[in-house]
Formats: sequence, structure tokens, C-alpha cells
Amino acid sequence: EMCIRDRAEAASEGLRISGGWCGDDTEGLYGFQMYMIRRETRDLDLTRRVITGSEDPRDHWAPGLLAVYCELGLTDSAARVLAWLLDGPSDELRNSSLWPVVLGFITEAGLLLGDEAVLRRVRPMLAEYRGLNLLSGQFVGVLGSADRYLGCVDAALATADPLTRFDAAEELDRRSGSRLHLATTLAVRSRYLATSQSAGDRRKARLAADEARDLAEPIGAQRVLAILDHTSAVHAGAGRRGLARPVGGGAGGLTERELDVMRLLIDGLSNQEIAGRLVISPHTAANHVRSILTKTGAANRTQAAMTALSQGWVRAPGSSAGSR
Repeated sequence: EMCIRDRAEAASEGLRISGGWCGDDTEGLYGFQMYMIRRETRDLDLTRRVITGSEDPRDHWAPGLLAVYCELGLTDSAARVLAWLLDGPSDELRNSSLWPVVLGFITEAGLLLGDEAVLRRVRPMLAEYRGLNLLSGQFVGVLGSADRYLGCVDAALATADPLTRFDAAEELDRRSGSRLHLATTLAVRSRYLATSQSAGDRRKARLAADEARDLAEPIGAQRVLAILDHTSAVHAGAGRRGLARPVGGGAGGLTERELDVMRLLIDGLSNQEIAGRLVISPHTAANHVRSILTKTGAANRTQAAMTALSQGWVRAPGSSAGSR
């Protein structure tokens, strides 16, 4: 199978051939295609040099700008463009052949930011594409199975059954012969199962991770490998009860503010409610939740809360025992 990097040469040849086409969107399609390649190879150094984070979404293709911000880890900038996009332009884009990819980018941003409101908003839209791949009308941007995105959303919201969606995504990936998307689906499945209390689930997570790595390494799919490397750290830190051992010292390496947020997570509060209780912005609350998930190695808020309670970092509601 052609390595992802080799596909860049094919894209360049496509640009040469398309040079005689009429219209002014050829360069845009070429840039989109190159971005889709480089985000998988984690080769965005040139992009990072010219992105300030303060770009006006009205001067660019906003969904692409959002995707770039997410890949570069510019969360504040991503939150700004996501809010702008959802405030109106997304409705217009729903009539475009690019909408499935735009929906994927919006979902990725919601997952990165831990924005529950966005995830709940996009879930029914994603459900319309169950059993199908998310791709642009020009077949330049292909994100893979909508069911994979649904599984990630369900895991983040701790609702429904993410594994059912990952099963559906894997079936479509194998049937489509998509090595990259199959590797991605296996990687996120492994990440979800990594902190399960079931030894059987953790074994399945390792098997999925091994297959994903075998698929990803030969084609240079660094984006997939980054997910697997993080999951490997979770496996290495798995405790006696199958819960990930958090990074750092003290109460799992969590800051005092993160412990405050954790207590509210245990109470079942949303990011918006946490923000109101602690007098911080919803975005700051989402950042704290994301940091908690990273430090605990949890796949979702429920698992993070279970970890904190089982390790005694915070007390359960109604308990007289304090934090260690």
C-alpha cells in the first residue's frame, strides 16, 4: 500500500494536471488535500510558522482554520472559531457537499475542548451518517466512519454504548479496505477500553492497539501512533483494579483547582454548571476537565470520577472521609 508521504507526490501531480481547469478553487482543493495528508503524518511545522491564532474566520475557510487550530493545540483559538462557526455559518454549510467533513472537524473540536454542549448538538447530526464515511464531495477530505466519531462522542458524554459504534466503524473500515481509518478506529477503541475495570476489556484494548500499530507504522500515520503512545502509558500505569494510575505526585498530580472540578464532576455537574459554581468561564472549566482526563488516563468523566473516588483523592458525596 502506498505510504501516506508518497501520496503527497500524487497530490502534487494532481495539482499539475488540474492546472488547466477553469475556476479558482483548484488551489483551495490542493491545500485541503495537503493538509489532510500532513495532519496524519504530523508534519505541520510549516503551518505552525504562519499561524498566529488570531486569524479572522471571515478571511479564511473557517472549518479548515478550526481544524488547523485543533491539530496545533491552539485551544483558545479553536474555541473562538468554533463558537463563531456554530453561531450561523454552520447552517449554511449544511447545504454544501463539504458538510460531512465540516461536521467531522466540529466534532473533533468539541472533543478536544471537552465541550458537552457542542457534542450533544452534533450527535444527532452525526447519527444521520451512521454506516457511512464522512467525506467531502470532491473526495479530497475523507475522515472515515461517522460511527467512529459517534463512539468518541458517546465515550466523552458517558452515554449509550461507544463499543457498538466502534464495532460498526471497524466493520465499515475493513469492508472499505481503508488501512488508515481502520488503524484510527482501533486506536480510539483501545483508548476507550484502556481504563476499564475488566481484565478482558484491557486485553482487548492491547490487541486493538497492537493491530493499529501494525497498520499505522508502515504508512507513517503519526497521528494514530500518538494516540497509541498515550494509550500505552495508560496500560503501563494500570492499577490492581484496572484503573489508570495518574501522572504526577500528590492526589494524582491534580492541582487544587482540578480537585475542586473533580468534586463537581462526581456530583454530575456539566462544564457550564462547574463554571457557574467556581465563577470561571465554561472554556476554562472544559480545560480543567480535559487536564483531569489526561492526568487520570480516563476515557471519560465517569471513569475519571471513579478513579478519584477509588484512590481516595476526593471524598464521595455524604462521606466523612477527606482526601488523602
